[in-house]
Amino acid sequence: MTPSPKKNPTLYPDLNDEDDSSASTSRDSESPTEPEPLNVTKRKTVSRSVTKNEHRLGFEHLQESSRTTRNRSTSRKRKSDPPPRKSNFGDDFEELRDRIGAMFNNYIGNSLSDWWAERESYQKIGIVSIVVLLMIIATLFLWNSFRTSNKDVMDRFLADSETITNEHFSGNKKVSGIFRYTGRILLSQTSTTPVTILLIGRENETERFLTYFKRLIKRYLQDPILDYSVPANEPPSRRELETTLFDHLKKNRLVILRRIDNLQSTAPLVLQSVTDPESSPFKNSVIIATITPQPSEERKSGINNCNDRMVSHLLDRWRHGLTADKVSLILTIFLIFVLYFRFIR
Repeated sequence: MTPSPKKNPTLYPDLNDEDDSSASTSRDSESPTEPEPLNVTKRKTVSRSVTKNEHRLGFEHLQESSRTTRNRSTSRKRKSDPPPRKSNFGDDFEELRDRIGAMFNNYIGNSLSDWWAERESYQKIGIVSIVVLLMIIATLFLWNSFRTSNKDVMDRFLADSETITNEHFSGNKKVSGIFRYTGRILLSQTSTTPVTILLIGRENETERFLTYFKRLIKRYLQDPILDYSVPANEPPSRRELETTLFDHLKKNRLVILRRIDNLQSTAPLVLQSVTDPESSPFKNSVIIATITPQPSEERKSGINNCNDRMVSHLLDRWRHGLTADKVSLILTIFLIFVLYFRFIR
């Protein structure tokens, strides 16, 4: 009978024997560490190198991606943000006009030119005659419409003037005549010589007349009215009066001069230069002047004729700057249309 081999305690420890177990454990701990197999070391080295390569490639890929993104954003910004264009209305309008002109020439002008070139001579004469006839008819129609509207305006003006005369001046024919005369001159006619109207009376009478006159004229005339009053204490010089009247009459037609008898020195000569029919530069003007003689002067003069009273009054006021001949020449112009009020009757 073959004997059983002894068990090596190191290789086959007895689990039931605690001492042997502890002893083997202590021996195992005291024994040196065995080296790992070569193939395991190679696998770890390869895996580390692969990991490093992956990290390196990933980092390079991120750098390349960020660089590409930066380049794309820069290129897009350059393309999408062109330099601002300054808008010029004049250039845009000229460009639009040129385009419209080119379109007209392409679609209409060339066609009309070709069509006209194909017409015979007698056809061209007939077409031109028809166009001229239509233009004459249109002109006559417009002129008739203008005359009709102007006539309507004048009719309304005359009706209003009659109403004012009847309500505020007891139907005085002289007042009505001045309203009608100045209305025709200012609204419907062009005068070839300056129109002068002289009002003689107390200040309250001339003021009353001028108030209603201006109110009536402003309803139908849009031009400004120069209402200039000559002060008695500081009358204007000749140059000042000339500047005032000339500046207004260059653009407008109607002037009201109150108390021309307060003018002194050579200032009355401006009246002659403005109202003279031959030399005045303002042929289409209307000048309304007022004179207010004092009642005491009237009683002292002992003159019954109204014109003589007025001449005597102005000679007395203007004698320091003008001769009697100059005064008479000025009055000759203003005596064409005179309205006397009650106090000199």
